[in-house]
Amino acid sequence: VMQDQGTALMGIGTASGENRTAEATKKAISSPLLEVSIDGAEQILLNISGGEDLTLFEAQDAAEIVGAASSSEVNIIFGTTINDRLDD
Repeated sequence: VMQDQGTALMGIGTASGENRTAEATKKAISSPLLEVSIDGAEQILLNISGGEDLTLFEAQDAAEIVGAASSSEVNIIFGTTINDRLDD
């Protein structure tokens, strides 16, 4: 997925509460510390980590937000990780 694909970007976002997925995802892709954007990205590896209450709907929401911010032909490979040290 990443071989010979150009510039790589890694973002991290955290949030809690009702809109935690959208907030954390937007923080991860729009950090002021990032010098590049995912606009036009065609290959994305996405990991969503959360507590035991993380739902697949939230993971899907994150993938949709990332997809909307990249290219229309993006290939997103995503996974989820349950970490009991993470709360809401």
